[in-house]
Amino acid sequence: MLRDYFCIGTSKNVSEAVEVATKQLDEAKFMVFISNYEYFDEATQILHEKYPLATIIGITGYVYSKSDTVKEFVAVWAINEGIEFQCDVMEDLQEYPIKHIKKLEQAVNRVKPGKENTICLAFMTNNQDVVTTTLNSVLVKNQIDLIGATPLRGLQYENPLGDKVSLNGVVYTNSCVYAIIKNTGGKIKVYKENIYRAIGQRMLVNKVNEETGEVIELNGKPAIQEYNRVVSEINDEKEHTIIPNSICRLVGNQEFTLVTYIKPESVVCMKKLMPNDVICAAELGDYKQINDETIKQIKADFNHISTIFTIDCIFRNITFDELNYTSTYLSKIQEMGKHIGMISGGETYKMQSTHQAMVCAVFE
Repeated sequence: MLRDYFCIGTSKNVSEAVEVATKQLDEAKFMVFISNYEYFDEATQILHEKYPLATIIGITGYVYSKSDTVKEFVAVWAINEGIEFQCDVMEDLQEYPIKHIKKLEQAVNRVKPGKENTICLAFMTNNQDVVTTTLNSVLVKNQIDLIGATPLRGLQYENPLGDKVSLNGVVYTNSCVYAIIKNTGGKIKVYKENIYRAIGQRMLVNKVNEETGEVIELNGKPAIQEYNRVVSEINDEKEHTIIPNSICRLVGNQEFTLVTYIKPESVVCMKKLMPNDVICAAELGDYKQINDETIKQIKADFNHISTIFTIDCIFRNITFDELNYTSTYLSKIQEMGKHIGMISGGETYKMQSTHQAMVCAVFE
């Protein structure tokens, strides 16, 4: 059975925040910690010194308390019983993540994954698509599902994404830290919830500036011109439709929402699109019903839920705050079991990276 601990320490002082977060934690074997960007380096070092025998992975972002979002904090999720795990780091993500494949294979072999009882939790700073593909080259053949997060720095910055993760007291940039986690007392399943839906005419990506992420051409026409035409047609047909700047990338019958900036002369996506990708404009769906359906599915899959670890995109978090839905959303999750909820700059689910979604791992 899973024996875990979760606590949030809020303080203007990093040491005090760590002390509050760990006040009832005598020892730790495996720990995930999250803090705001400004606290991260110091918190990484303090936690490693306090628990030198623990394996600790860390990421910057925000977390959920029982009813709201916490933004100046150190949060600790420690698991002391009920799992087998292996952790490591992939460096040089911009160039050679594949050189770390051997270490990943060794980590998987040590854990000895079974059916529906093992996941990979990955925190990656950049080049998410390549890293996701690299991880899955090992994970898929071992029937291990991947969920992940991109660090968040904060919306007060021009670039909201963070650039730091950590493993065992060392802060890394241009890197991915990961944990192969096996639940020895039951299963683990992963889920994705997308509250947006594709709408309007499909658009084929023809040309992209890979350095800047700028989409240059859609459907053989200037990207901004074609995007505006499609959105105008949607708004003409539906009087009260509000199209946010987001788009949906279509992969088979799945939709992956992506944060997109519409500038006067260009369309810039936070995820790199490639020629021949198919996209649509996106609009907010019936988020309450979608949320209820996710919870219904989770309940149907489990007789007993021990812990739920969720990763929510910052832009989804903002949407829920604006709709006064955050506390309701959190109370629904907490009715199922213990909830550890973090807020990220982006999410990874199995084979794809996305935005404005929630991904989660549910432990039996």
